[in-house]
Amino acid sequence: MNKNKFFLFLYAATTRVFIDLVGRLMLAEIIALVTLPSINIRKLLKKFEGLKTVLVGLAVFLTAQIISDIVNQSDSSDYLRGWAMIVFSMVSTIYLVNHLSKDSYGIVYYLFGLFIVLLIFGEGDLDLGAMAENTNYFKARFVGFLNPLLILVAYQLYRKNNKRLVSLLFLAFGLICMILDARSNGLIFIISAVLVYIKTTGIRFSRFKIILLGVIISGILYAGFIFYVNQVLHNGIGGSNARTQLNMASNPYNPFELIYYGRSDFFVLVQAVADKPIFGHGSWGKDTQGKYSEILMLISDKINSNDIGYIPAHSVFLGSWAYAGIIGFISILVVFLTLFKYSLKIYKSKIKSHILPIIIILSLDMLWAFLFSPLGTLRTSFPIFAAIIIVEYKRLLMTRQIQLLIETKSKFNNNVL
Repeated sequence: MNKNKFFLFLYAATTRVFIDLVGRLMLAEIIALVTLPSINIRKLLKKFEGLKTVLVGLAVFLTAQIISDIVNQSDSSDYLRGWAMIVFSMVSTIYLVNHLSKDSYGIVYYLFGLFIVLLIFGEGDLDLGAMAENTNYFKARFVGFLNPLLILVAYQLYRKNNKRLVSLLFLAFGLICMILDARSNGLIFIISAVLVYIKTTGIRFSRFKIILLGVIISGILYAGFIFYVNQVLHNGIGGSNARTQLNMASNPYNPFELIYYGRSDFFVLVQAVADKPIFGHGSWGKDTQGKYSEILMLISDKINSNDIGYIPAHSVFLGSWAYAGIIGFISILVVFLTLFKYSLKIYKSKIKSHILPIIIILSLDMLWAFLFSPLGTLRTSFPIFAAIIIVEYKRLLMTRQIQLLIETKSKFNNNVL
């Protein structure tokens, strides 16, 4: 293990060690901050255009957040946490890009470190029997370490050219997650299985094929959804959360209703944005009159105790707008759209990458987080996603340039002969 791989492993392995300083910081973030002076940031920015886009976007977001906090006169305890989240997102992204830039396959060591720390220090005991009483237990305790483990196995299979087995592995794990009440995680792995299969078959896409394939896949996924709903309502699989949300829906076979009741925080944010669209509500926007808690209760009949007194920003997409206003929203939108565009180009490229299954899983996971996960995702899972996409996209561009030079030289030599 070289130095860069060690630092990637170290970062992942210390994400579960916390220090109370300007909120709750991960030891990994402290390590990234301490080593920041030793990193040639100017060189990284010159080499990786994507890193510049991300850092500028986050800097604009931070500026918008500061303005919002001034306008809203946010409490110091709230705005310091809000600002720290953005700053450490930037610091961690620089750290990870720096070490992945030496060898993008170092992400394997990051995932291994994540697997180890979540296996040992995950919340609760490794007790399968607890799932009988709490259907959330599998998602809360097991999914955290099983995800990186499955991705590592997929990487090894893909690297050894057993690519179709990767699709089967992702599909099987996705279905298990659906059965054990980890639906969003299961959906990510099922869609990843489809994307890996499409990539490995080498289909040449035309506009007609894309439309046709989209219709076929949508039909298959909806048929699977109908089967899943029937199993949850009539055969008891899927856990109490799934049954509760489906029973609340007027039409349980409408997947959008399931999203409405399952991700009700998103729709609360729509109202929060409408109330203060220009400057937002400030860091950890206050719900002083209980208006947003009441809306959440009307939709889902449930409130997260951690969100009492605050607007629940369980969406990076709308949370950035609700907390930092329209400028903050636009800056975050630019950052994510740029990274998703890079990810799509990596997927579509004919240049081989052994870490493609990792790219696919991280991209879909981040897409879901962008829509439906807390704003704190910018500190946790965003930096590694941003870093690997930035580094791998640059590798793609450099490989293309080398291939173009070789082809040009070959044509020149043939013409001379």
